[in-house]
Amino acid sequence: ETVRAAEKSGNLPAALEFLADMLERPEETRRQITAAMIYPACVLVALGLAVIFLLTFVVPKFATMFKDRGVPLPMLTTALQEFGWSIQSYWYIYLAVIAGALFALRAAWANPHGRKRIDLLVHKVPLLRRVLVGLAVQRFTQVLGVSVHSGLGLIESLELAGRSAGRPTLMTDVDKLVTPVRTGGRLAECLPSCTYLTPFARRMLIAGESAAELPRMCGVITRHYERETSHLTKNLSIIIEPILIVLITGVVLIVALAIFMPMWSMVELLG
Repeated sequence: ETVRAAEKSGNLPAALEFLADMLERPEETRRQITAAMIYPACVLVALGLAVIFLLTFVVPKFATMFKDRGVPLPMLTTALQEFGWSIQSYWYIYLAVIAGALFALRAAWANPHGRKRIDLLVHKVPLLRRVLVGLAVQRFTQVLGVSVHSGLGLIESLELAGRSAGRPTLMTDVDKLVTPVRTGGRLAECLPSCTYLTPFARRMLIAGESAAELPRMCGVITRHYERETSHLTKNLSIIIEPILIVLITGVVLIVALAIFMPMWSMVELLG
């Protein structure tokens, strides 16, 4: 649609340049996010394997040793021992549950209603929400600016930008926004209902419409959120590291307490 409108208005070279740039930048952002998530993913996999090894081999052996010596086992040690035995005996059930959960998640994502619910849940994670909102607003304003600059009408541009943003919640907001605009309402009057867009983006779009500079203001918003999301994605691993440290510390503490609490009880019995 954008290419056809650009061809009619004589802006085809500029529109193609904008579209090529629009396709290149999200790909760069995806590469940054992937690179930032490699380290946390490796740590979580290693931690999971270590926990499974401790629960299936180390904790049950210590628990059996303490029990044979008449040492009462604390609830924590007993719970981890039973959990480890269940993994050893019914590992195929755990694998089936994980596979079923992944299949159900994939099926839900393929369904529009399920995708919207997943999108709402993901947006409750504070850091991830900032990245997703920044990327969606960046994509929305970029497509909106290119479409209006290429000669498309405002309604068609809004619909195209909403579909291109890739976020179900933003698509729903844009659909609500298009209806009053289609009946003659001004964009400035209808934008407050589009709550997914940040206040900064709404203010700039209103100013752009008032000054008849909507494509230029869309470019300002796009560049702002490009810088913000680039900064967030580059520092994602730095932000996640403290969370990983707390998680690893908590797991190590729980396993250590499960082993040392019966040991302290045995020392008291021997004393």
